Amino acid sequence: MPGKILIAEPLATNRILLKVKLAAGHFEVIQASDAAETLRAIRLEAPDLVLLNSGLAGNNLATLIDAIRALPGQADLPIAALITEHLPEAARRDLAGRVDALLVRPTTDTLLLARLRGLLVQRNTLRDLRLQSGGGAPGFAEPAVPRLQPPGHIAILAPQGAPGQMLLRGLSRHLRHSLRLVDAARPFPDLTSGPRPDVVLLYLPDMSDRAARELGAELRAARSTRHAAALALLDSGAEETALHLLEARVEDVMMGRTDARELAARCDRLLTQAQELDHLRRQTRDGVRASVTDPLTGLYNRRFALPFLERVCIGQEGAGTDTLETGFAVMLADLDFFKNINDKYGHSGGDQVLRQVADHFRAILRDCDMVARIGGEEFLLVCPGVTPDEARQTADRICREIADTAIPLTGSSQTVHITVSIGLVMGRAGRGELSPTGGESEKLLARADAALYASKAHGRNTVTYQPRSAA
Repeated sequence: MPGKILIAEPLATNRILLKVKLAAGHFEVIQASDAAETLRAIRLEAPDLVLLNSGLAGNNLATLIDAIRALPGQADLPIAALITEHLPEAARRDLAGRVDALLVRPTTDTLLLARLRGLLVQRNTLRDLRLQSGGGAPGFAEPAVPRLQPPGHIAILAPQGAPGQMLLRGLSRHLRHSLRLVDAARPFPDLTSGPRPDVVLLYLPDMSDRAARELGAELRAARSTRHAAALALLDSGAEETALHLLEARVEDVMMGRTDARELAARCDRLLTQAQELDHLRRQTRDGVRASVTDPLTGLYNRRFALPFLERVCIGQEGAGTDTLETGFAVMLADLDFFKNINDKYGHSGGDQVLRQVADHFRAILRDCDMVARIGGEEFLLVCPGVTPDEARQTADRICREIADTAIPLTGSSQTVHITVSIGLVMGRAGRGELSPTGGESEKLLARADAALYASKAHGRNTVTYQPRSAA
């Protein structure tokens, strides 16, 4: 089943017709005939979407919608309102700011099903991102975006000329967001060079079905607009074009007459959703970054470093280098007598030394190299696409520069000198395969560890290179 839909409709004949249409789309359907039944069904059945007749609660429809949103776990429950073309503009505007979609009767079955599926995709995306960002269990997470949201940006794609200018002026009177016109004939140079839009408003009065479908697909493929919400303004009767746009994941379509205040309400609601999704994506990225980053030094941690090395071993990392031809270097580096630093200057002083050493690694290594803190004062370095001579030169430079650096300590006039011992081995991409136990990477680490032990045994502050054995 693609989802469970509650039909909230006072007329039994309309409920039956809608149930038949939705069942043909493989939806599970439950029904309610008044406001009290609607709230009870949501509490007991937990539908994925509510299809609400705009006349269900009479003048108390806004109260009903607010009551639905206030139910535990239902703040993001999609609500689609079924309206007629004759609904007063004031009522349409109020609904546009409260519900997720206005569906004007009559509509084709295909368009109705496509619109409902789109709403369910949006809700599932929101809930997945809340889970990934640590927002809690689905249905119980509160919206992550603060209630006082910053103004957003809306790009209006319209043909050059007066209609687009009129649309811009009309919307600017009712929205606090920034708006700009983009030539629909060549939208992407402008969209990529200007501010990234939260909402893209497509004014498509004369566009062919094919061109509309291609534009919708391009919006979702382009980096600057792939996460922007999209709303299309179409002529009356353009159901086929609307269907193509919905299939291309355009969030909303309006056909026929357009009231500027209703359009502004729809844009504002879409922008709110887009900002929340963007906020959740940033939280997710930050969470992933934190999970693979050492919080003290800002270097990668063991959780990232070991899988990275294994991918280098099989040739999945090191793109843009000559890893397959020249091989790659693996170094284990350990600070010498680091315990003495902690004993003399405390852990605060030791932390400052670790951060300074991490800065040296970053300054010396290339962008394609990887350095991670994998223990208290132990670091793993992986350098794709280097020869043994180049790797030894890099390791020698690390030893020399760290030994020659006087590290200042905050709040003290003293400076600290420290040295580093390094064990170096070479690997070649294409060896081994991804394995839960590490495979080739474990062998390289064992050899690098033996080389590091040799550096410690031979007086420290040195590099020991262990070539691959003949075996």
